[in-house]
Amino acid sequence: MMKDFLKLFGNILIMLGIMMASFLLLINLYHYREVSHTYNIDTNENVSYNNIKDNISNAERLLSLDVSKVSAGKSDAARAVKISINKCIDAYKDANLYKNSGIHSFKYYDTYVNMNYLYTKINSECNNLLKYNTKPYIDSNPNIKSSFDAMITNYDKVFNVVISNSNYMEKKSLNTNSYSFTSEMNRFSIFDDLRSDTDFTLRNYDLVSSLILDLCTWYSDAFGGGSNE
Repeated sequence: MMKDFLKLFGNILIMLGIMMASFLLLINLYHYREVSHTYNIDTNENVSYNNIKDNISNAERLLSLDVSKVSAGKSDAARAVKISINKCIDAYKDANLYKNSGIHSFKYYDTYVNMNYLYTKINSECNNLLKYNTKPYIDSNPNIKSSFDAMITNYDKVFNVVISNSNYMEKKSLNTNSYSFTSEMNRFSIFDDLRSDTDFTLRNYDLVSSLILDLCTWYSDAFGGGSNE
């Protein structure tokens, strides 16, 4: 009798395990369906995206200053800063959001990935390169150091806003990815958030492209202005 009882108890445990596994699988599938909603946008018709393209195009034009025409006392600094800004622009243009012109479908996770790219890659390729790789050259040129320091101070202030926004998006993404059944109200909230968060992400990319344009404007002013055109 004890043997039969243990066998029955074991079968009950197995059934409970199967039920629990099925329940968790159902939650995952249900939640995935809710957060996999897409928001279609024509980036060519988006104000922020058009600003981004214009800012980067103007930045590259300003950066086309012929270093060989810069005075000897500034040429090394001009070359070092130009290399750093070029790396910054290349990193920015390598972002998926920048490359996805035309009709593009954004998923909720894309907003986090795109914002995280600003925080990690752009922070590394732009902020750190400009502040540390160019420091010896800038410090040796007192005529441009004060304007460079003022420009970098403003750059840091604005980019800190971008970092704060990126951290906000990371926390929001983690909250959205918590597994639970989604109410009708939450479902509409997720859909609305996707649209607003995509616009929010584009505005942050627009903000960073404006900072890059400011860098190139300073570069053009500090080392002679104009382009090779």
